[in-house]
Amino acid sequence: MPESIENFLILGFTVRTAKAGSVRVDLLGGTLDIYPINLVLSNVITLNMATGLQAKVSIEDIDESELVLVSDDYKTTKKFSLNELYNLDDNLERFEQFEFVARIIRFFSPSSGLRVTLSSGAPPGSGLGGSSAMGAVLFSALSEHFDKHFKNEKVVSIVQNIESKILNAGPAGYQDYYPSLFGGVLALKATYSGVFVEQLFSTSLTHFLQENVRLIYSGESRKSGINNWEVYKSFFDGDEVVRDGLSEINSLSNKAYTSIKNEDYAALLSFIRDEGAIRERLFPSILTDKMKRFKADLFEKFPLAGMKICGAGGGGCFIITNVDSNIRELLEKYSMKELPFEVNNPTERSS
Repeated sequence: MPESIENFLILGFTVRTAKAGSVRVDLLGGTLDIYPINLVLSNVITLNMATGLQAKVSIEDIDESELVLVSDDYKTTKKFSLNELYNLDDNLERFEQFEFVARIIRFFSPSSGLRVTLSSGAPPGSGLGGSSAMGAVLFSALSEHFDKHFKNEKVVSIVQNIESKILNAGPAGYQDYYPSLFGGVLALKATYSGVFVEQLFSTSLTHFLQENVRLIYSGESRKSGINNWEVYKSFFDGDEVVRDGLSEINSLSNKAYTSIKNEDYAALLSFIRDEGAIRERLFPSILTDKMKRFKADLFEKFPLAGMKICGAGGGGCFIITNVDSNIRELLEKYSMKELPFEVNNPTERSS
C-alpha cells in the first residue's frame, strides 16, 4: 500500500517528506487513454491495476541553496543551483534525464535548498509507467511538503502536461498516473467532462489475478511514448486498420469491464489474451525478436496461455496467463525475469 506522507523535524527545522505509490499493469484499453482518441471512440474504458512495485520519493530541506537530485534508478546524484532550476529552459543540457523531475519541482518555486531522492519502482523502459507514477508521487509529496492542496484529478492534469512537454511527441496517455494515486483495480472512463474513475477492487478479483497472471520482464527496454505518437498520427490520418483495431480493443475492454462487474473472471483472461493478439497484429514491432521466440515456445508448452505486452505501445514487460510454475525453465532459456505480481489495496476513494 502506498505510504502516507510523513513530515517530521530533523535537527531543528529540517523537514523531510516521504511518499510512495504503485506503478501500474495495464489490463486492457491502453492507447485509448490518449486525448482525443478517448472521445472520438465511444464509451472508452481503460482497465489497469496498482501493483506492489512502488515509485518512491523522499524530500528533505537542506541548508545549501541548491537542488540535489538522487536517482536510485540511475545510481547517480546531481546538484543544481536554484537559479539553474528557475531558468531550466536555458540549462537543459545540465538536467538531461532529470528534466521531468526538475520541471515538477520548479512548479512549486522552492525558495531554499532541497534534497530529493527518487526511485521509479520499475525497470527503465519496462512499459509499466514507472516514470509517470514517480512524477505523480513526486508532485503529491511536494504538495504536502509545501502545504499545497490539489485534488488527484488536478495532479494528473499537471503532471501529464509536464510529461507531454518532455516527450515532445504528441499528448501523453493518462492511465499511468491513476494507480499511484488511487491504488486498487481501476476502470478509467472517458467523458466530456474528464476521466471518471471507478474502483473495481475486490478480494475475489485480487485473488484471481494474483493466481492467474504472471508479470515478466524481458530485459529489453522499449520507448512506448514514441510508439504512441505513431499510433496517434495513424489514427488521425484516417488509417482504417488502426482505427478498426483500436475500436476492437475498446470493445474488448468494455466486455472485460462487464466480466469484472459480473465476477466472470475466466472471461477476463480470454479478453486479455485477445487484446494482446490484436496489438501484435496492429503493431508487428511491438514484440522484439526475443519476445516472439519466447511466445512461440510459450504457446507450444501452454496452448491455452495468453500474452500481452505492457504499455500502450510496447514495453520491456508483458503479462502471461494460464501457465504454471513450469514457466521458470522457459524464462531462464530467454534470460527473462518474473517480477512480483501483487494487487495493491485502494489508497484513495473513487466513485
